[in-house]
Amino acid sequence: MMPSLPQLLLIAAVLLILFKSKDIPRLFSDMGSGIRAFRKNIQDEEEGLLDAKS
Repeated sequence: MMPSLPQLLLIAAVLLILFKSKDIPRLFSDMGSGIRAFRKNIQDEEEGLLDAKS
């Protein structure tokens, strides 16, 4: 279920209060690099399993 617009605005306000405006881009950048690394590891694992079956 998707949050409504007022809920998203509240979340954004809380993020701005908890984190400095300089820290938010770094936070999302770190989160993005973590997601990319996770996807790469999953893909490498799947390729390894396919090679093992061959």
